[in-house]
Amino acid sequence: LPIFRVASERGSMSGIHPRRLLPAYPVLAALILMSQLLHAQVASAADTSFSHPQEPVVAQTSLPITPAPSADTKHPLSAEETGDLLMAYKRYQAAIAAYKTAPHDSADVWNKMGIAYQMMYNYNEAGRCYEASLKINPNSAHVLNNMGTISVSLKDYKSAEKYYRRALKFDPNSAVILKNLGTDLLARHKYKEGGKIYAAALAIDPQIFDTDR
Repeated sequence: LPIFRVASERGSMSGIHPRRLLPAYPVLAALILMSQLLHAQVASAADTSFSHPQEPVVAQTSLPITPAPSADTKHPLSAEETGDLLMAYKRYQAAIAAYKTAPHDSADVWNKMGIAYQMMYNYNEAGRCYEASLKINPNSAHVLNNMGTISVSLKDYKSAEKYYRRALKFDPNSAVILKNLGTDLLARHKYKEGGKIYAAALAIDPQIFDTDR
């Protein structure tokens, strides 16, 4: 259940897409992409059907991608699978209740519960769940990235950078984490470095800034 995919690649300057500017003009291209990110955020916030939290700096939580369980299965769903199904329907409070009945020795369950809390703007509980997940698996790039997004929500951009860089040690080719780090750097006016990070994210996933993924 990837979330926080609030970004855009639309728009150009003199017919030149900012992606093409990144190698030669990282600062200019980064500024253009940053403005597009914020424009996409405002547009999404105006859409009443869009229920994802909006932050001044767009951050994307991450989760190992697994198929959502089917409600038509012949076998009873586990507590975790029930939570996953409820998350797919954006019933976050019910999903949390389901995850709470799942085994608490699963790092993935704690991470999913943290995402559910974060989707309801309960950042304290989300952070507590992510910390519980990291106690079980301290090397999870997904959870470290998600801790970074919590720091962004709390306007602690320096801590967010630390979490993103730690996450990249375990998953250096994650376009999501690179995008989050680049956006964090741009928010702190580190345009050249942020532009380079954006270029690295685009090199891995050219569609990372697409809005319809």
